[in-house]
Amino acid sequence: MIWGFLTHGFRISGKKFLAVLFLYFPSFAWFILFQQFLMSLIQDLFSEGFISNFWMNIGGALFYISIICSAIIGSMISEKLRRRRFLELWIFLGVFTTLLFMVNQGLLFLLFISVLGGVSFGLGFPYCLAFFAESTNVEERARVAGALIFTTFFSIILCIIVSTGLQCGLIEYVFICALLRSISFFSILIDPHERIVCKERGWMTVFTTRGLGLYYLSWLMFSVAAGIFTIVELPDYLQTESISVLKSVFLYLGVILSSLFSGFAADHFGRKRTIMFGSIILGISYTVFSIATDEPSFLLTRIISGVAWGIIFVAYMLTVVGDLATTCSKEKFYAIGVVVPIIVFMVFQSFSGTFTPSVPIGAISAILSILLFISVIPLLYAPETLPIDKIRQRRFEKHLRKLKKLVKEERNRSDS
Repeated sequence: MIWGFLTHGFRISGKKFLAVLFLYFPSFAWFILFQQFLMSLIQDLFSEGFISNFWMNIGGALFYISIICSAIIGSMISEKLRRRRFLELWIFLGVFTTLLFMVNQGLLFLLFISVLGGVSFGLGFPYCLAFFAESTNVEERARVAGALIFTTFFSIILCIIVSTGLQCGLIEYVFICALLRSISFFSILIDPHERIVCKERGWMTVFTTRGLGLYYLSWLMFSVAAGIFTIVELPDYLQTESISVLKSVFLYLGVILSSLFSGFAADHFGRKRTIMFGSIILGISYTVFSIATDEPSFLLTRIISGVAWGIIFVAYMLTVVGDLATTCSKEKFYAIGVVVPIIVFMVFQSFSGTFTPSVPIGAISAILSILLFISVIPLLYAPETLPIDKIRQRRFEKHLRKLKKLVKEERNRSDS
C-alpha cells in the first residue's frame, strides 16, 4: 500500500479515529470560515474605509477575547460536567450561532454574534484537542494530527470552491457553514466520550511543565512574525478581489501539501527537528516574497507559507502540547498552549488594511527572517517530546524491513 508508511504501527482503532476526526475538523474549519464571513459582513456595512476598519477591529476584538475567556472557562468546566452533554451543547451553540446570520445583519447584532461566535468556538475547543491527545499514543500522535489538519483545510477549500462556484448568497453560505459545524455530532454518535478517572491538576501544573514554556515561546514568536506579515502593504497589482481569494486558497493548499508528511517526520525524526524545519520554510517564503514581481511568484510564497503553517499546526499545535499535557489536565494545556498563539496571529490579521507600515518589503522580510531565526533558539534547549527509544525502535524496524527484503530477493534469485 502506497500510504502504508503513514499508518504503520497505528494503535488507534478506526472507530476512535473517526470520532476524533469528526470532532476536530468541522470545529476548526468552521472557526476559520466563520471569522472571515463575520469580518466581511461588518466591512460591507460601511462604505468609508476608516469606519469600516474600526468596526471590524471592534468585532474582531470581541470575537478573540471571547474565545480566550471561554477557552479558559471551558477547560475548567469540561473536567466537571458530563462530557457527552457538554459536547452536545457546544456543537449546538455553534450551529445556532451560525444560523443567527439569517436573522439580522445590523452592526449591533453582528457585534453580539462576534461574542457568541467566540464562545461557541472557545468553550469546547480545548476538550476537542484533549480528546485527540487522550485517543492517541505518542508514537502515532503526529501522523493522526497530520490527517486531522489535512481534512480540515481540504474541507475549507471545498467550501470555498462550492460557495464561489455556485455564487452562493448569504442564506446558502450560512447553510454550508451550519452543515459543516453539525458534522461534529457524528463524533458523539460514534464514541461515548467517557471521562478518564484520575486526579484533576491545577493551572500551576501547566506553567511548571518542563519544556512547555520553550515550545510556547517559539510558537508565539512564529505567530507574531506571521501576523506582522499580514499587515504588510501589498503592491497595487496584488490588491484585486481575485487575488484576495486566491491567496487564502493557495495558503490552505500549502497546509494540505505538508500536513501528512510533517506528521510522518515528527513521528519518525522527532518534534524539534520538524518544528525547526517549519520555521526555516516560513523564513524562505518571506525571502521569496521580497523578490516577487508578479502574481504567480506571490502565490508561490503563499504555498510555501502554507507548508510552514501545516508543519507547525501538526508538530506543535496538536502533537507537542499533547505529548507534554498530563492526564486530566489536557484541556488546560491546550487552552493556554494553543488557543492564545492562534489568537495572537488572528489579532495581527484583523489589523490588515487598518495599519500598514511604510517600510520597504525587503526590510520587512529581513526583520521577519531574523525574528524566525530567534524563534528557533528556544527549541535548541527544549526537550524532545518523542521518546528516544521510539526513534531508535523506528530506525531498527526500518533496517529490519530492508534486511528482510534483501533476504527475500536473494532467495528468489537462488530459486531461479
